[in-house]
Amino acid sequence: IEPFLALNISIVFAFIVAGCGAYTYARSLKMGRVISLWVGIAFMFSSFFVARQKHLNMIVVAGYLPWSLWALKKGIVHTFSSDGLLKSHIRFNWFILLGIFWSLQLFAGHPHMTYLCILMVLWQVFCEIIYLLIHLKKKSLRPITFVCLGIMLAAILSFCIASVQLLPTAELTLLSGRTRLTFERVVGNPMRGKFLLTLFYPYIFGNPADGTYRVDILTQGVWWENVLYIGVIPIILCILFLSSKIKPYLFQMRKSSDRLAYLFELVNKLPYSTYYFASLFVGALLFLSLSFGGYSFTYLLAFYLVPGMRLFRFPTRFNLYL
Repeated sequence: IEPFLALNISIVFAFIVAGCGAYTYARSLKMGRVISLWVGIAFMFSSFFVARQKHLNMIVVAGYLPWSLWALKKGIVHTFSSDGLLKSHIRFNWFILLGIFWSLQLFAGHPHMTYLCILMVLWQVFCEIIYLLIHLKKKSLRPITFVCLGIMLAAILSFCIASVQLLPTAELTLLSGRTRLTFERVVGNPMRGKFLLTLFYPYIFGNPADGTYRVDILTQGVWWENVLYIGVIPIILCILFLSSKIKPYLFQMRKSSDRLAYLFELVNKLPYSTYYFASLFVGALLFLSLSFGGYSFTYLLAFYLVPGMRLFRFPTRFNLYL
């Protein structure tokens, strides 16, 4: 097979993996087939994939993110007994699958994107632990311990599978000129507020393909790192979906005399499905704020507290979670 043909097949395959993963993940969230299909199409043809086709290893890694979230979702199952007690079932076979997906991301050869995808999965793990802490009546730490053990199992398995590539790569990095990054380089090329307009129109600041991109790439970054385009229809569907979920609770809050007490009671009684979608929405806001780099307090906090944040540039890549 000719190299150029193999390269194009690899690009197409990366898009298919991403779209099928987003569809499968949406179905696991009890979405209908049509909506799940929209989710898959919106994800695979979002600007993150289309604009970064030149970075094949990056989009290959990103394409496995929904598969990782799907494996995690299947690995932690919550049920309620007739007396209202939460029962959590941790299925380690799905954490083994999660480790396999992580190893595939490691093999793809883009450490930064693999790191970001793992952070995004760990965000959902954190939300699951918070849910368990709120709803476990007996305050048993056993399910939380099993979740942590599952993540450790996935991490160890992925490292063992990919070690044949990781160990030589670690030795090779000693020859790199980027072994030590300054704070200025790490926070370089952050997202800027004006680029949020690209959510609706990717070429609002011009098209680099025809030389009309009206941005200084040395100070404000290149087009494929700044563009956020998802599509007008998916954004409208997302807003309608969120409003249908939130509207009843807002109506009840307005009727409540003590709104703060109502909020605490709501968190305690929130259905798991609604809580899960809320965690996704909060995660989107969190990672969007991280994409602003040094302009964002959350990024500065993460830079000093989260291991690995000092090793990579381009905070804009956090926008994958959108």
